[in-house]
Amino acid sequence: MTPQTTRNTQTDTRSGFTLIELLVVIAIIAILAGMLLPALAKSKQLATGARCQGNQKQLAIAFIMYADDNDNTMVGNMPGGGFWPGPKNLNLRGVDPKTRNMREIRAGIMDGPLYQYAANPEVYHCPGDLRFKSLPVGGGFAYDSYSKAGGLNGGGGFGADPITKMSAILNPSHKYVFVEEADPRGYNLGTWVLNPTSHTWVDPLAVWHNWQSTLSFADGHAETHKWLEATTIEASKLGSQGRFFWAKSRGDRDFAYMEPRFMHRGSTH
Repeated sequence: MTPQTTRNTQTDTRSGFTLIELLVVIAIIAILAGMLLPALAKSKQLATGARCQGNQKQLAIAFIMYADDNDNTMVGNMPGGGFWPGPKNLNLRGVDPKTRNMREIRAGIMDGPLYQYAANPEVYHCPGDLRFKSLPVGGGFAYDSYSKAGGLNGGGGFGADPITKMSAILNPSHKYVFVEEADPRGYNLGTWVLNPTSHTWVDPLAVWHNWQSTLSFADGHAETHKWLEATTIEASKLGSQGRFFWAKSRGDRDFAYMEPRFMHRGSTH
C-alpha cells in the first residue's frame, strides 16, 4: 500500500455524529428552549411594564404642571379638547389606512394641551399595546394606550362627582388620574369610568403586563397593580380585540381596589 493510499484510508474512516447523537442534541436544545422562552417572555413583559410606568409618571407630572400654569384648573377630557383631542385630519392621500391613522393620531397628540409638558408621542403609547399592529382600522385599531379618569374637569357621568380644580382632589397620592384602557371603539375616546352609584364597571382596563397594569396618580407618582379576577382579564382581552364584555365577579377584588381611588372628592382612604 502506497503512502497516498494510507492517507486516503485514514481520511475515509474519520467518524462524525451518528443520527442518534444528533437527535439527542436536538432534543436537549428543544428542552432548554422550552424552559427559557417563558422566562424570556416574562422578562420582556416586565421591561414593557417598566417603560409603561415611566410613561404614566410623565403624564401625571404633565397633568400637574398644566394645572399649575392654568390657575389650578385640570386639563379637560375628550371630546372637545381633552388631554389629547383625538386624531387630526391631515387629508393624507396615497397611504394605507394604518399609516394614515398613525400619522393622524400622533399629530393629534402633538396638538394636545399636555404635549408641551410631555413632548413625545411615544409617552402616550404603552409598548405592550399591540393593537396598532394586530387589528384593522375601524376594528379596534389604536395607538394611544391611556385614558384619564372621569370626573376630572369633564367626562363625569355614571354618578361621578366632577371637579375642576386640583385642590379639590382629596388625598392625591391615592387618587389615580390615568389608567391603561383597551377601548373597543378604537382609539381611547373620552374617559375611563366606573359607576360609583350602582358600584359596577363601565369601561374595561387594559392588561398588557402579565396580569398587571400601570396607573398614575394625582401627586405625580405611578405604580403597577396586579389584577386578581379572571373577569378583569377577560374584559381586557375582548376590549383589546375591538369587542366589549364585562361581567363583575362576586366580591370583585379589582373593583374594590379601583372604586375608592376613583372617587376623587369622596373617600380619602
